[in-house]
Amino acid sequence: MEKHDHFPIAFLLLPFLLSGAAALSAQLCWLRQLTVALGSSAAALNIILITFMAGLAIGARLAERACRHISRYLLLYAALEGGLAIYLIFSPYIISYTSALFIEFLPNLGHETLASHMARLAVTGVILLPPTIAMGMTAPVLITASVRQFRQAASYTGLLYGINTLGAALGAIFTGVYLILRFGISMSLRMAAGMNLLAASTAILIVLITRLTAGKASPWPAAEGTDKSSPAARQAPVFKYGLLAAGGGFVGMGLEIVFARFLVFIIGSSYYSHTICITGFLIGIVAGSLFVALIARRARLRESFLPFLFIFAGFSSAISAIFFFKHLPLATQRFMFMDGMIDLHPLVTKLVASLVLVALPAMASGMILPLLVHLLVRRTRNVSVGSSRIFFYNT
Repeated sequence: MEKHDHFPIAFLLLPFLLSGAAALSAQLCWLRQLTVALGSSAAALNIILITFMAGLAIGARLAERACRHISRYLLLYAALEGGLAIYLIFSPYIISYTSALFIEFLPNLGHETLASHMARLAVTGVILLPPTIAMGMTAPVLITASVRQFRQAASYTGLLYGINTLGAALGAIFTGVYLILRFGISMSLRMAAGMNLLAASTAILIVLITRLTAGKASPWPAAEGTDKSSPAARQAPVFKYGLLAAGGGFVGMGLEIVFARFLVFIIGSSYYSHTICITGFLIGIVAGSLFVALIARRARLRESFLPFLFIFAGFSSAISAIFFFKHLPLATQRFMFMDGMIDLHPLVTKLVASLVLVALPAMASGMILPLLVHLLVRRTRNVSVGSSRIFFYNT
């Protein structure tokens, strides 16, 4: 295994922060434009969400194969971010053109029929799969580029995942409550494209600096290692940890949807409600992943921690469901309409209510993923396999 490079991981935090902000900003813009074109029914929204998550999962899986054939991980990351920037700029026109075709054929498909749903799925697939696949590849590629020793997998994954999710939370709240209303969808997407370009430029700058300081050394090759065990022995932990990651992702997404619907009932179905619900859940994930990163630097993480994390996730979800479902609505109502005692902006009040409701379950979700990546990297002795498989199954 190669010894640790002198280049600090802190230099990778800025591009990953920008990448997360651009991704959620684009998601909200696309969601707004697609619901106008394809409809805002529950089925239409679910089709958009499923397509988005499917693209992320496919991208995470493809990242493993890309890292197997391309050793310049940061250059690959820069190419992905640059391609995303170009797509974001032209995406309003792509959506308008493909949506016009859907609207033209919609009278022949019927209202909310299977044919209309399949047509929506085809349209959203054409629009969303190319960029979301690229988005899904960025996290495993950057983790592979940064981890130089297998024991760093948990701390680096937790740190990068936390910073990326923090960027996503900032992008969601800023785009949802300001950018779209102030500048419109097209300009907001151009701003997100600018963040992607800045992330790509930062990655290229890191490569250039590394080459200048390290001579002919390959910039940031990851510690890929080899495993002398049999293929069946290597496949067993992948399936086990992948199943746990899939379960964690299923529960996490389910909780996000349920809590989002409940919070809309509490704080009102305004334009900002969906954005604030997403932001609250993302902040909880940030706290959990950064907590794992901190613990991993001071102690060795073991597989025996997993049952406690899943128990914590279930217990915190039950507490949120039982306690907050009964007491949070009245407390929030008093908090929002108590004149003269607490003078806060309504958006701040809504964000506080969202954080209180989803903080602990989301924190548990943010802790599970970095630990699973660490365990699978340690068992397979391969960073790209460990990160891409866990992100694939979790998504």
